[in-house]
Amino acid sequence: MVSRSRVRNLERAGCQDSQRSSLATVTVTDPRVKTAISMMRRLSDTQLSIRAVCERVNLSPRRLGQLFKKEIGIAPGRYLRIVRMEKAESLLQTSFLTIKEITFQSGMTDVSHFVRNFKKRYGMTPTEFRARISR
Repeated sequence: MVSRSRVRNLERAGCQDSQRSSLATVTVTDPRVKTAISMMRRLSDTQLSIRAVCERVNLSPRRLGQLFKKEIGIAPGRYLRIVRMEKAESLLQTSFLTIKEITFQSGMTDVSHFVRNFKKRYGMTPTEFRARISR
């Protein structure tokens, strides 16, 4: 199980890359949670919903949430947001796509919502992030 402080460190805005390691390194024992995580990572660029994940692993949203909390310390929706932000970070570093295109390729539909989530996680907007890494 992952402590809440580790999860906060993973999401803290502006923290160093070494501190913001991916949740992919967490050991998961429940096969249903493994399947859900695999699905979230594989389909992070789509309009994947937690309900669809629940249907795939044959669990109610409440039960999947309980298992996620037990296994990795956070809710499935929060985990999916982290996966999407990691995908966006990678696209910002490796592509010349517009912020709007990155929003959609990260599985989100609303650019302002995407920018808000990105700023909350990284402490800067996607445009500022891209400018900083291109120096």
